[in-house]
Amino acid sequence: MNKSYCIKALVGGGVFLAGIIWVDIPWYSLTYLSIFEWLVLVGLGGLIFLVLSFQFRATLAAQGLMIKFSDAFYLSASNTFLNNILPLKAGLALRGLYLKNQYGFELKQYTNSMVSLMGLAWLAWLCLLLLSFFVIDLGQKSNYLDLNSLLIALFVFLGGGLFYWFGIEWLNRRFFTSLLQPSVKVLLEILVWAVLFSMISAGRLYLCAAWVDFDIEYIFALQLILVSSLTLVFSITPGNIGVKEGLLLLLSAQYGLDLGQMAVVLLLDRAAAYIAILFLGGGSMWVLAGNGRQLERQK
Repeated sequence: MNKSYCIKALVGGGVFLAGIIWVDIPWYSLTYLSIFEWLVLVGLGGLIFLVLSFQFRATLAAQGLMIKFSDAFYLSASNTFLNNILPLKAGLALRGLYLKNQYGFELKQYTNSMVSLMGLAWLAWLCLLLLSFFVIDLGQKSNYLDLNSLLIALFVFLGGGLFYWFGIEWLNRRFFTSLLQPSVKVLLEILVWAVLFSMISAGRLYLCAAWVDFDIEYIFALQLILVSSLTLVFSITPGNIGVKEGLLLLLSAQYGLDLGQMAVVLLLDRAAAYIAILFLGGGSMWVLAGNGRQLERQK
């Protein structure tokens, strides 16, 4: 464990603890959640891993590499696990080495894929954030989006997704033959998964608030997730612990929200994420280690 990592971990933990001490947190709210509600929150963490797996697989497909979905899932979960306990983006190195050993995928190609993925995800998050402000301004004068507008937006998004999966394929085969190039399809797929990642993450944050009787709108939770994703692309501390919470509390203060209640929401969201990371990410690390040992024996 190097000195740089220790410093970053201490900084993150220090910021996190300072925030807990500074903000008047109603700790009793943490007892509001039932076992079922905890399972739902952790389950959403698992769903996020699935989305990341599809996105990762599509990104590699753009470079001509098709990997098994199980490998995509294990690598995505392990990547998140390592990024939350080691400095920088340690999980990225693991994925690159595994792909080189298992599939002969060159590290240069892998690096290009990850840079492209990060750029496309950042673009998707920025567009979705700007769209959220536009819809809010269009729908009403307040800072929030009403439920009817939200449902309409979700139906439009889901309808667009269904058209993407089924309609474009049929139209291309029936009328245009080869108008839609595979590279364009992969590009659209990566963008769709980036949007879904943000929406599911926002859904978990929204449920954390709803289940401790803290009234925020889904659109606000989505904006918080998008802003944190855009500004914290690189890890300042392991898992950006402390830094992410501090940023989101600062944004919440701009909306005039109760910081104590918001801190509880962020703690619940972080706890649910860590439970999913511990079980799914840790389990994936164990499976990948077993695959590596099996490959060594075959050599």
